[in-house]
Amino acid sequence: MNATRPTAAIFRLKGDQSGPYKYVQTRSFADYWFGLPKLGLVPQKSSITPRKIVALLPGAIMLEKTPSGGFRVRLSGTGNLERWEFEATNANYLSFAPPLQHGMLIRKFDLASEYPCGLVLAGNELYTSGRIVQTETVLFPMRPQSAGQAILFGLITADPERDAVINGDTLACVHFTISSAQFINIGAGIPV
Repeated sequence: MNATRPTAAIFRLKGDQSGPYKYVQTRSFADYWFGLPKLGLVPQKSSITPRKIVALLPGAIMLEKTPSGGFRVRLSGTGNLERWEFEATNANYLSFAPPLQHGMLIRKFDLASEYPCGLVLAGNELYTSGRIVQTETVLFPMRPQSAGQAILFGLITADPERDAVINGDTLACVHFTISSAQFINIGAGIPV
């Protein structure tokens, strides 16, 4: 087998995905993920090189599926911490979302990790003051060190026009509203 074929196929898939991103940071993160070395379609979690995405790290997020069906925050960047006004690491990500969104988020997250495919969610975060911040979240599957853990690695990009941190204005919920949810083909197609 020609070693350049898989690389050409990855670049072709990446090129086909030019439309679903609202923010430049989201596209940059997707480009980084598509450039990671892969065995099959999904890269090893250990292949992440933070120094290659330093500018994106403040919005980084890593979710790990729990046996109870939730998604534990394994990593949350400093930009998320500053905007949300609390540390989310080790918390169940779904506890920050409205209960009506839980079923849909679980289905989308499960499909992204098991199908496998990427996922882009556009929507709003709601804050205790009533302020709303538009966000775009992109998540891609990662192969964990040990079998059985579903891991999604991604980026939350907040609208730069409305991302000003206001002291005392704490996140009330993520995905308060979801305006779109799109899967990204990484080589296995996308769920219908």
